[in-house]
Amino acid sequence: MAPLTVATVVFGIGAVVMGVVAVVLWTADDPEPPVTVEGTISVVDEGYAGQAGGCAAELGRGEMAGTTVFVVDGEGAQLGTGVVGEGRRAALFECRFDYVVPDVGPADAYTVVLGDTGVTGTATADELEADGGRIDLSVGGLSG
Repeated sequence: MAPLTVATVVFGIGAVVMGVVAVVLWTADDPEPPVTVEGTISVVDEGYAGQAGGCAAELGRGEMAGTTVFVVDGEGAQLGTGVVGEGRRAALFECRFDYVVPDVGPADAYTVVLGDTGVTGTATADELEADGGRIDLSVGGLSG
């Protein structure tokens, strides 16, 4: 084994210190990673009783499927958008529609806004994490 020289020891210590500094700086400057907010929109309406197969829920201007879902923070700043998927029958008078909003920036609280319907759901960052990124919504009487 080769003897350690002062230069080798100093170089080794310098490398370790630089590595620690790099990790600290990267961690301090790196923002929280984005989250995915997803959920199910349950729509309950007696109008579904006569429909066969799938679900269709109108929002007054068109179908629920394809409606834009917004995620905003407590100040109302938009953090991300997604789209409502196709509906599926959950019960005689209930249809469920899923949505996913990927790459949502960090916030203390998240509010999901269903298009321009006024339907919203809110969760704190801790609640969102505990619920696996889910914010479910419930809507009544939207079918045409």
